[in-house]
Amino acid sequence: MRNTRPWTILLLPLTLFSAARAAPAEIIFLRHGEKSEHGPELNARGWERAQALATLFTHDRRVLDHGRAVAIYAASPATAGGSIRSIQTMEATGKALKISVDHEISRDDIDGLVRAIMGSPAYKGKTVLVCWEHKKIPEMLPAFGWPQGPKRWDDSIFDRLWILEFDHGRAARFLDLPEKLLSGDSVQ
Repeated sequence: MRNTRPWTILLLPLTLFSAARAAPAEIIFLRHGEKSEHGPELNARGWERAQALATLFTHDRRVLDHGRAVAIYAASPATAGGSIRSIQTMEATGKALKISVDHEISRDDIDGLVRAIMGSPAYKGKTVLVCWEHKKIPEMLPAFGWPQGPKRWDDSIFDRLWILEFDHGRAARFLDLPEKLLSGDSVQ
């Protein structure tokens, strides 16, 4: 079948170029707070972590190089009655930053998350927060252009920030930092 619109082939590189130019300065990935042994919600320590994260993202110089975050994404529950921990973890931070938590993207829709973040000119040169299930975060790094990142987030770790920095629209540097929020958190 003959292509009746040859100019459409030219649009793909332009679209990819403009998406790359709209890249944030950094994306900070974090796991939801500690979970209840029964049910889809945070436990007491998880709620404590959620409150402390608001202070981290408004006052900690380690995460403010590009200003305060302009967007927060949290995984939508995969099924009815599914985990809402990512949303709960980011509610206090959203209030502190005066931005709503976007929880429309499902846990498994990594491509949709990449499109939403990399395709938004409003995020260019800014910080975006992504709070998700720990098993999915390592899959996100290559989707955002960083294939050499960690392949696994340990089941028992709740106190890390994975920061992916961009330069000229391309993933350029990866950092793994401790949150240093609660008693017993890692310091290195």
